[in-house]
Amino acid sequence: MKYLTSLWNSTLIRHFMGQTFWIAVLYTVISLVTLPLSLWVASSNMGNVENVLGFENNNIVQTLMQVNLFFGIIFAVMLAIFTMNFKNRESISDFIHSLPVKRGSVLSAVYIVGILLITLPVLFISIILMFERYILVFDLSFGEIFFWMINTGIMMIITYILTVFTGFFTNKLFIHLQLIVILFFLPLAMWGAMLTTASMMYDGIAVYSSMRGADLLSPVINNTFPVFAITQNSDEFSLMKSIIWTVVGIVILSISYFLYMKRRNEYVNSNFTYSSVRYVLSVIITILGMLILGSVLGYVLSGNDVVKVISFVLGWLGSYIIVEMLFQSTVKIDIKLKAMIISAISAIIFMGVFYAGWNSYTSYVPVAESVNSVMVYSSDEGSSYTNFENKEIMSDDYLTNDNPEFINDTVEAHKYAAESSVEEVRPGYYRTFEVAYKMNDGSMVYRSFDHYPDSDEALQALQQLDSVQNLRTTDLILNIEEHEWMTNIMLSSFSGETVYINGEDDMNRFINNYKSAFQSSADGRLDLVDLSSQNLFNMEIEYHHTGNQREYIYGNGNLYNPAVIETISEEMRLSEFLALDEAERVYEYEVVNPDVFYNDFKNLPMETFNSRYELTLLEQGEREDIEEEIDAGNLSTDSGRAIMFSNPYYYPADNSNAQSAQYTHFIIGIE
Repeated sequence: MKYLTSLWNSTLIRHFMGQTFWIAVLYTVISLVTLPLSLWVASSNMGNVENVLGFENNNIVQTLMQVNLFFGIIFAVMLAIFTMNFKNRESISDFIHSLPVKRGSVLSAVYIVGILLITLPVLFISIILMFERYILVFDLSFGEIFFWMINTGIMMIITYILTVFTGFFTNKLFIHLQLIVILFFLPLAMWGAMLTTASMMYDGIAVYSSMRGADLLSPVINNTFPVFAITQNSDEFSLMKSIIWTVVGIVILSISYFLYMKRRNEYVNSNFTYSSVRYVLSVIITILGMLILGSVLGYVLSGNDVVKVISFVLGWLGSYIIVEMLFQSTVKIDIKLKAMIISAISAIIFMGVFYAGWNSYTSYVPVAESVNSVMVYSSDEGSSYTNFENKEIMSDDYLTNDNPEFINDTVEAHKYAAESSVEEVRPGYYRTFEVAYKMNDGSMVYRSFDHYPDSDEALQALQQLDSVQNLRTTDLILNIEEHEWMTNIMLSSFSGETVYINGEDDMNRFINNYKSAFQSSADGRLDLVDLSSQNLFNMEIEYHHTGNQREYIYGNGNLYNPAVIETISEEMRLSEFLALDEAERVYEYEVVNPDVFYNDFKNLPMETFNSRYELTLLEQGEREDIEEEIDAGNLSTDSGRAIMFSNPYYYPADNSNAQSAQYTHFIIGIE
């Protein structure tokens, strides 16, 4: 009997190998194309310019390795499906289970075949890369190849184990495919649908956010297994997550043996092996569909709360029918009243919790005393900046403010935003308020509001956020901490003109001059500093941190800083940099009441603004005089003399006739 068992073990392995051999061959061919061949083509195209394009090498290798793993995951899924397909056919299932082989041995044969057909192509490609690395114009180290081989093999094996595991819950290949998609993507789809629906019903939810790490969706995306597995072949590798998923794979492997031992052959003609699993999945996926369809209907029909309720009811009904069609593998579905009632009650309970939870979430405002520091983005007031990522060369407190008074002002503005908000009053005009609190206990609280509240007190609270300290917090140059990694500083205008500062001495000189002159350049009207600097000017830093990969940081700078004016003037005329010479119209005005004047410039259309203040339209000779003053570096924020000129690159969109002056025109202060 031992002889027969051993014989049938080897026969089973040959059987499963024969069933899936050509899939493995296809994957090997795809791997040859996506890695060795693609690397060779990329190397040939580079020729002898590797020193020029060296920063791209790491990106090329990582990208191709990620593409290869993408196909590898698909291969592992298909391999497991076809290997396990024997249990879906009654005659084959009866034959295999009638053999003098234990079920554990059958499943072991499935895993042995899968692991062999995964590891052999990966090992084969690795050997080719070991030799190919010597003929590539860019570096491909032994360590990179070894890491790719180990990581790719582990991720594909885990995928294979998870796919085999899902096969024990169904006896239909089509439903097996559905279960794999459900296993990998249901949490992401469910959370995404909840966030999208909630963001349409409530203001304050950071689905996507400018704040670094502030959105609610990215953590789920990054931890979705296929996404996680592919991004492991990059600088974002996480050893801890890899260990966790490996442990999960081992646990699932053990559970699969238990399920296979308990599986009954007579269930082979049933769509689902366990009815309880089917009902749970049906309820969850129906709710998912209800959220999606209900949100779409609610958006299209856009009405009061009654319309929203009707939309979700119709969404639930449509979703339930679709799910039953998929699970029953037919359009002629059999409606079971009990299951339908359970699904309906579950949906009602879910929506009750959904409403209560998001109401509590959006209405929460932390107590100022419990906040350690705060980060704010306000598109309408001066606290706007373009980059929120915590890069390696920047100080830890970049973009964060721990001033108690600033924290109090932020909390007050947040209260107004949470209590009441209004729809945008002018097409194409967006008023965004985002806030991120770092609490005293180390936790983070994020909120993102699309509209401001309709009250003077709220706008006044937002204006309090505009301060020299916040200007310092958001300034790119002031917060540079690691100089040695920098390769370029770029000063760019809205017109597309760019001035480059490179060379260690020149960059250090610019940074030191900029920092020493910061306070004097920040004196005067902060709203004018913001309007000029943010609308006309931005800074960018290029640096190399890991390997040869080039990275960038975009952020705010002060156009009125003498170091900026001097650096630009050495390369070109300042008026040319600002595109003043391209403007169709140039106006001049002596500002008497700056608070009202700059607030109107932000909010009124230019035609209304011009008629209210009777701006002086400059003739050609007067324009030339102004350009000479600007070219001489005579910019100022406290003289009260403002120059406004039309944006030569502004193109009005449909229904945007009332666009405010700050978008259609630029403004700068001169002496």
